[in-house]
Amino acid sequence: MFKLVCSLPIRRSLSSQLCASTRLSSTVSPADFHSALTDAGIKAYFGVPDSLLKDFNGYITDHTPTENHIVAANEGTAVGLAAGWYMGNATPACVYLQNSGLGNIVNPIMSLAHQKVYGTPLLLVIGWRGEPGVKDEPQHTFMGAQTQEVLDSMKVKYAVMPTDAEEARELIKDAAVYMEKEQAPFAILVRKGTFTKYKPSKPFVEDIYPLKREQAIQAVAKGVGEDVAIVSATGMPSRELYEYRVAEHGVEGATGRDFLTVGSMGCCSSIAHGLALGSKKEVVCLDGDGGTIMHLGALVTNGVKAPTNFKHVILIMLHMIQWEACLHTHLILISLGWQRPQVIRQLAQFQHLQKLQKAANGYAAQRVLHYLKYVSEQV
Repeated sequence: MFKLVCSLPIRRSLSSQLCASTRLSSTVSPADFHSALTDAGIKAYFGVPDSLLKDFNGYITDHTPTENHIVAANEGTAVGLAAGWYMGNATPACVYLQNSGLGNIVNPIMSLAHQKVYGTPLLLVIGWRGEPGVKDEPQHTFMGAQTQEVLDSMKVKYAVMPTDAEEARELIKDAAVYMEKEQAPFAILVRKGTFTKYKPSKPFVEDIYPLKREQAIQAVAKGVGEDVAIVSATGMPSRELYEYRVAEHGVEGATGRDFLTVGSMGCCSSIAHGLALGSKKEVVCLDGDGGTIMHLGALVTNGVKAPTNFKHVILIMLHMIQWEACLHTHLILISLGWQRPQVIRQLAQFQHLQKLQKAANGYAAQRVLHYLKYVSEQV
């Protein structure tokens, strides 16, 4: 069996060992927050969804015209959209993101929106994962501790969002005054548990694919063989791959078997590509659609430069709405150098994966279509 030099297993209980949980004394409803933003002149929303902001994200999806709310491919793209919006009508937009996405906005903030460049007012609403003293997953700990320093170094004024609705409204008023006066961005850090629960009025996507994500991940793990390294993407692909390995081999047997990309969203395929170059072993990238879209340019590099021992499996989870346009455009992948891309909708089709593993030439890719909430009765 091929063992990786380094690996970071994901244990759901690990974060509880790192820090104690902090319970907020009161919370803000997404409706109140949205109302305050509207009163401050904010009518457009661009961003990348975050678990701490999911209730707010659900509310704006239900209550904002579709042309004024775009789920962006990455956080930098969202800043670009907000900058263009302001140029068009002189009103600031809201850009929402997780603090792990701060790196993606450094360039467009500091070389476009900052008051020392084009001076573009926009409101950054940032989910504060890994806040010191608050229980969270281990990969967020370092970023959470450095979040304020990052904003300070960017010279972006910020405040931590109050958990009282009236205080939150006053903060937004002050932020609007600051943005207008200084012609600059302003950031609000949102702590875990700040928003009350909100249930969206309709599901994000339709129930159309019978293959469940867990089935796809397990089929890949079973089908690639013992001497193949799997590099799995941020989020559920890594978590569920590790849980499957533990169930099959125990904690000791699971550790070091795969590389679990718990952070650096969008870099999974590049890590796998580099590993394939450096190790000469067979490497399978178990990627997600959100990360793939976030750094879509990596597909160009992979398609043109990846060695034959690199294979790419993309789980289409429909978290990123833009990927719906890609479900039937596999010719784009071929134009980027992908060899024999396949669409898999049924579990039985995974037999083709082993054939791709033995392909003599080219970069082999498989696109796995499934829908998370569909409970399949099929084996």
